[in-house]
Order: sequence, then structure tokens, then C-alpha cells
Amino acid sequence: MTKARDLANVISGGFTADDIPTLPASKVGSGTIDNARLPSGLTLGGTTTGTFSGNLTGDVTGDVTGDVTGDVTGNLTGIASQATTVYVDESEDNNVNFNVIFENTNPSGNGYSQMQVDNGGLTFNPYYNIVAAQNTAGTTTVRVGSAGADKWMLALSGNDLVFKYNGTAVFKIATNGAVTSADNVTAFGSP
Repeated sequence: MTKARDLANVISGGFTADDIPTLPASKVGSGTIDNARLPSGLTLGGTTTGTFSGNLTGDVTGDVTGDVTGDVTGNLTGIASQATTVYVDESEDNNVNFNVIFENTNPSGNGYSQMQVDNGGLTFNPYYNIVAAQNTAGTTTVRVGSAGADKWMLALSGNDLVFKYNGTAVFKIATNGAVTSADNVTAFGSP
């Protein structure tokens, strides 16, 4: 083709993609490229800076700096500086002891919180609604029963353990082993 004809084709749009030579990636400095124009299996090397709008399917190896708005499906290995939503699956019918998640607000002094578990130390079984811990401690009282219907309570009074029902002391166990009822009758003496 002559230069005049080439120019006429460019102006009138009468050319095809085959008329345009391959453009080196180094020549694209800015702008927006339609997703449909990108080849499948595209690999971006080095550090890529910009705004990506649309869906990204594939693996990302390296750091992502910036905000991600949308769903992430797959495995995330590393630290996210902030997540405002975490998907939690429901499993009330499983007869399995699950580790209970707790928040560690100062894992390494970086100012971020972490979701952690104590492997086997604190578990919950949703099938039986049982929480189990290797060691259980309450500062003053421990309630026994379902929330709102808990009638029994264990309370620490000085060094004595007091068993209460509906808030009234029924009996206590002293440090010397003596069990005393609410009307001060000792049922068991010192061991």
C-alpha cells in the first residue's frame, strides 16, 4: 500500500487488525485497554501499577498494594492489612469439635489484629452445643445453663466456692473441704 492509501484507510476505518503491526508492551504508557483486547493467558511481569476494573481470573504471585473491592475466591497466603468482612460457614449439624476463633490485638506490635485459634485448647461442638476448654476460669461467677435460662451459678466468695440457684446460695465448699448448706448446716467436715 502507498502512504496516501494507508492514510485514507486509517481515516475511513477501512483497515483490519492484520494491517496493524504488533505493538510492543513497552510502547503502552497509559490509557485504558478493553478486556476483550487482552489475550487470554496474559502474564504481567515486574511491578504493575494502575487500576484494574473487571474480573481477574488466575493466580497472583507477589504483593498487592491497594484496595480490593469484590470477592476473592481461592487461598490467600500472607497478611491482609485490613478486612472488613470475613465469610463464615454455618455448620450447626456437624458432630465435630471445632477450634474457637479469638482476636489477638497485638500479635507482633504492628497495630493489627489477628484471628487465631488455640489448637484443641478451646473447642465448640455445634451438634451438642458444647464448649470445652482445658482450663476454665471465671473472675467471680460462672453460669450454668442456656443463655437466659441459666438457673445455677458458681461464685467465688473469698476463698469459698458458692453454688447458687436463681441467685440464692444453696451450699458452699470451703477451702478446708467443709460443705455448708444455706441454713448453715455442715454436711461434710474437714478432710
